[in-house]
Amino acid sequence: MLPRWELSLYLLASLGFHFYSFYEVYKTSREHEEQLDQEFDLAIGTLLGGFKKDQTDFEWSFWMEWGKQRLVWLLLGHLAVSQMANQIARKHRPWFLTAYGMWACWCVLGTPGTAMIFLHTVISFCVAQFRSLFLSWLCSLLLLSTLRLQDVEEIKASVSVGEEKVPWVVPPSCR
Repeated sequence: MLPRWELSLYLLASLGFHFYSFYEVYKTSREHEEQLDQEFDLAIGTLLGGFKKDQTDFEWSFWMEWGKQRLVWLLLGHLAVSQMANQIARKHRPWFLTAYGMWACWCVLGTPGTAMIFLHTVISFCVAQFRSLFLSWLCSLLLLSTLRLQDVEEIKASVSVGEEKVPWVVPPSCR
């Protein structure tokens, strides 16, 4: 475990870099607001106090809709399961959270996505048993590169929300 001061330093540095990036995007957007409005037909958004948003931005729409439909509820479920496991069986809390995490992953990604994540996790765990920093980094980079394989790309491309694309085989009980 890293010392508390070092963890705090990393947290502050990370937050600082993120907020600076957000500030620069905000500042640049404000400087070119008229030009962006003419080019992209911006509309008043409902998130974050009515900032303007690009109506044609598929990614923004996709992730916001996906987050509303599934992610928020799964995170709240994680919180509930965690608290119940703390109260009922603290000793077995990791098993409850693992089971819930696998179920949530299955609901969001279906069987192929869950299998891929499970396989990556098992490989990483096995390599970590060697306690070699070099092997761990090498394994992580190799696993990351597998996400660019054609079969994995097809699996990732099939993720959808609503009627955009046909999703993976997601169980009806999770919809």
